[in-house]
Amino acid sequence: MSLLQNIEAYWSTRAMGYSARTKDELQGDTKLDWLDIIHKYAHNTQRLRVLDIGCGAGFFSILLAQHGHEVTGIDYTEDMLVCSEKNALDAGVDVTFLKMDAQNLEFDNNSFDLVVSRNVTWALEQPEQAYREWLRVLCPGGTIVNFDENHYLYLFDEAYSKEKELRGELEYMKNVKNTHIMEKLAYGLPLSKVVRPTWDVQTLLSLDVGNVSIDVFDKKTVIEETKEKILYNSFIVCAKK
Repeated sequence: MSLLQNIEAYWSTRAMGYSARTKDELQGDTKLDWLDIIHKYAHNTQRLRVLDIGCGAGFFSILLAQHGHEVTGIDYTEDMLVCSEKNALDAGVDVTFLKMDAQNLEFDNNSFDLVVSRNVTWALEQPEQAYREWLRVLCPGGTIVNFDENHYLYLFDEAYSKEKELRGELEYMKNVKNTHIMEKLAYGLPLSKVVRPTWDVQTLLSLDVGNVSIDVFDKKTVIEETKEKILYNSFIVCAKK
């Protein structure tokens, strides 16, 4: 199988777990924190055409639809899309979910006002191509809001690995379902080997975006995912077209 197919197979094994987590998030207190952050970076709370890339079990898609936005969610993993459609139905919102490669979007130019993504870019074979595509489908004046982490940098950076070990994160990851599979796949993923969000800023500027800003969280973030883990060294990349 190709790397993309192997990644899809991995996420298929985690679809039900992510669906349960999405249901918890949608009922929890931090969902409004996520919404506030997205609106802060989008500088707009009016009805937006939103593309949720790598929507997983549908958390961002459902949350944004609940607050009046027109949302399309895409994911490459069929099992995730089954979960997202059920979760949206249960939440009583209308979201369009499509199976699609984040690196090769099947939308016209200038189709969306806002592109959001969470923990996706690190797992792409062609992340620069992905950013190029996300910008292509974004309307002039639109915004990309991308949440991510240096997920597997510890495999390649000794100092970073030691930091992660001291925080107890490596011990945590040993207990995550099929971590060893994703670690093996990470060796073929270009963003596993680079320090981010420095890479993201440089790449987006090379693609002639109007403005790029970042926030990096060195400690526990305002978004607490304590049921799964505490996020360290997570970041937000915001790009204006």
